[in-house]
Amino acid sequence: MGCDYSVTGGTDCGYNIDTSTSELAYMWYNILGNTPFFDVNGIEQANWGLNNTGADGVNFSNIQSDLLAPSTSFYWTRTEYASSATSTLRSSAWTFNSDWGMQNFNAKEQDYFAWAVRSGDVTVVPVPAAVWLFGSGLIGLIGIARRKRTY
Repeated sequence: MGCDYSVTGGTDCGYNIDTSTSELAYMWYNILGNTPFFDVNGIEQANWGLNNTGADGVNFSNIQSDLLAPSTSFYWTRTEYASSATSTLRSSAWTFNSDWGMQNFNAKEQDYFAWAVRSGDVTVVPVPAAVWLFGSGLIGLIGIARRKRTY
């Protein structure tokens, strides 16, 4: 049992996968709004690939993408490939290709990239809270300095 590259709407393998199965896929499709090579009917799409690296104030830099060398565009996920009983597939893990928008499994000895992501959208720390914290610390330091000077 393997991953069929022609799958265009699978749950965990191929193009247009269910984004609840992969945080990298969720980010690539939903957060960044990129278009995979194939649509859900298996037809090549216009403007496919890693075209967007940021939207709505979210901007990512240095996402690996090279159509001339597609093996340089793979990112490891944290999930091992456990769908097969053979020893070669047990040493595989899920990967996501940032050029094509496709998830697949590959042998663990491959040199691919890693991107630390976690489940759910991460919210930004509000600046006003950070300013209040910084300000109160600064006032405390000024108070300590004035106290030392008066003695």
